[in-house]
Amino acid sequence: MSLRAYEIAEARNRILNPFTEDKLDLLGEICHPSPGARHLDLACGKGELLNRWSSRYGVHGTGVDLSEVFVTAARERANELNVTDRVQFIHAEAATYAKENAEPSAHDIVSCIGATWIGNGLTGTLDLMRPLLRPGGLILVGEIFWNTTPPPEAATALGIDHHTCVSLAATAERIERSGFELLDMILANPDSWDRYTASQWWTISDWLRDNPDDPEVPAMRDFLRQCRTSHLRVRPAVPRLGRLHPPPSHTFAQPINQISPHQGTYPDMATASTHHGPAFRPESGWLTFAGMLGVVLGVFNAIEGLIALFRNDYFVTPAGRLLVFDYTTWGWIWLAIGILQIAAGAGIMAGQVWARAVGVILAALAMIGQFAFVPAYPVWSIISIALCVVIIYGLIAAPRNATG
Repeated sequence: MSLRAYEIAEARNRILNPFTEDKLDLLGEICHPSPGARHLDLACGKGELLNRWSSRYGVHGTGVDLSEVFVTAARERANELNVTDRVQFIHAEAATYAKENAEPSAHDIVSCIGATWIGNGLTGTLDLMRPLLRPGGLILVGEIFWNTTPPPEAATALGIDHHTCVSLAATAERIERSGFELLDMILANPDSWDRYTASQWWTISDWLRDNPDDPEVPAMRDFLRQCRTSHLRVRPAVPRLGRLHPPPSHTFAQPINQISPHQGTYPDMATASTHHGPAFRPESGWLTFAGMLGVVLGVFNAIEGLIALFRNDYFVTPAGRLLVFDYTTWGWIWLAIGILQIAAGAGIMAGQVWARAVGVILAALAMIGQFAFVPAYPVWSIISIALCVVIIYGLIAAPRNATG
């Protein structure tokens, strides 16, 4: 999925992973960086870790991220915390920056939390980080792991390689094979993972509601559907996000704490919440059909109204067979109903919620009006009534949050 999709999904989040505020504070308490320590945060997101540590511990540092939207948010947060003289945020690809721009052996802390894709996995990311760290420094790395043996379809549903995520023990082995020692870890719990993921659904839902004409709407609907389905489908086995501490082993004079996130199973119980706006709006063939039929029937009814206005003799029938006494009034009524049905039908096909209720009301009024024509034009009146019934059914039967 495009970077833009993630920028939309993360719009309301300050921490772009399943870590809570408390756990991020705990991470700081464990590492307790010294004032003036140099910190390089790769794939920093909105820079909450670096900004918060600079504000609380006096850290100086640089955050690097691929998203200009996230970098802008990080700079705004730095200004909010009055740490702009101690931190900077750079819009760049993290792996490229680490290889070509970052000063080697110059950082007390190098972190990459929940973004080991920058090095094509945990091992590659540690290899990127190692040359940048001073002897005795601290590496913080975030990684996901399976808390239980996942079902075969889990990796596919999450869109990851089957070998990317392993168990916590196997993750520690990967860290050790890379020349680091695992000293400490902080794990996100299942509830925080659920809250982080579900909050993205809500954010995307509101964005879809507020930007109906944006060209990215179809892709974002698919992205929302994929995110929700994959999370719920493999939830019993999906990994949890956490943090581990792996320090470089024999290559440095002092061992260092490092942290990497991991993932594990979710609880077997969940809660759901509702909100004022629809999240994903499925497309409904019934709504499209009812909208088109409403437009067609509206055209016919408008024509009937015009005929009643300009050709009164057209509706002349044997006495007592037509319940119409004022053709001019009758004509204006049908013309108005027809125009409103055309507008409502177009609104239904455009996905406007109000148009469904208006469409039902107009179809019901048209049915009542056609009863007056049954004695004079039984075939056409019965056909019109039947079409109105179909329109009403299509508008009511479709899911409440569906779109045509």
